[in-house]
Amino acid sequence: MTASFAHRITEILQSIEHVRQPAVVGTSVPPRGESRSMRRLAFLWSEPNWLHWLILLGADRVDVVEGVVEDLSRGTLPNVPAEMGVGAAWRHNRGRFVTRLALAAGTIVVGAAIASNVWREREAAKGQNFIRSRTAEGTTRSGAARMTRSNPPSP
Repeated sequence: MTASFAHRITEILQSIEHVRQPAVVGTSVPPRGESRSMRRLAFLWSEPNWLHWLILLGADRVDVVEGVVEDLSRGTLPNVPAEMGVGAAWRHNRGRFVTRLALAAGTIVVGAAIASNVWREREAAKGQNFIRSRTAEGTTRSGAARMTRSNPPSP
């Protein structure tokens, strides 16, 4: 054990319900940045409180964003497939990996089709509303106003 390692102090966040630390304590990656503040805030509430867990979940997401920003500030792009374990899944459980990939692709295709249909319906509804309002004012469907003696322009 080196001297620098022995004197390093790591903050350990602990539940307010327990007097002593649990048998297993994770200190390999201490809390840092904004997620550290969020974790400290979460431990002000007891574990049965849903706010405690929601803040911890939010702190995890903030920690991921901080990690990506840190990688980008160093000039490296994060290797998302490697971090998600795509290589290991392909090597050790290829069938399940292919099934999950097919499900993800199908979900994306169905979601895109639904979004496209909703967008198309909204655009058609906007067009119908425009046509209805213009024909009521004496405008043709092409958008050109009819100027006749029986239909003078309104002031």
